[in-house]
Amino acid sequence: NPGISHVHMISFLMLLFACEVSYHFVNQYTIFLLKDPNYYRIDKDSLATELGKIGSYSRITIIILQPFMGLVFDTFGRKIPIIFGLVLAAIIIATIPYSG
Repeated sequence: NPGISHVHMISFLMLLFACEVSYHFVNQYTIFLLKDPNYYRIDKDSLATELGKIGSYSRITIIILQPFMGLVFDTFGRKIPIIFGLVLAAIIIATIPYSG
């Protein structure tokens, strides 16, 4: 059947929820990593500045890559880029503690 079903809408909302949860997990976890003396040792005075830079770089990357995502989805469909993005996000989240 062509079109969008209720299952598609629920799946899309669940995917957005998973992305938001992982995004906020990484942001909260980053605060602890930046303050931890075993990793980055950033003092509390410059912590907000560094977090702002990290968020800015993330948003700039999204703005730059967003126009190309239509071509990627048209070429590969929806499933492959979404699964690739989720796997890549999981790998990045898993390797954050080892990046320092």
